[in-house]
Amino acid sequence: GHLGLLRDRRATCYPGFEDQLEGAEYTAALCTVDGNIITGKGPGASFEYGYTLVTLLKGERVAEALKKGMMYEG
Repeated sequence: GHLGLLRDRRATCYPGFEDQLEGAEYTAALCTVDGNIITGKGPGASFEYGYTLVTLLKGERVAEALKKGMMYEG
């Protein structure tokens, strides 16, 4: 936020750090994608963040197969 990277973007963060998202719209989601910026809410968001990355890099089909294989229902 302080570097201006989040200006006019949607973003999430660890609870209590919302004031650090200068210029961003806080979403409170586990993972938020806005253009080339991906933000996560904290350690509990690691699976959602990882699946989001897989979706962006390899596609929805690969991400869904990975979720199924790991018995993830999120």
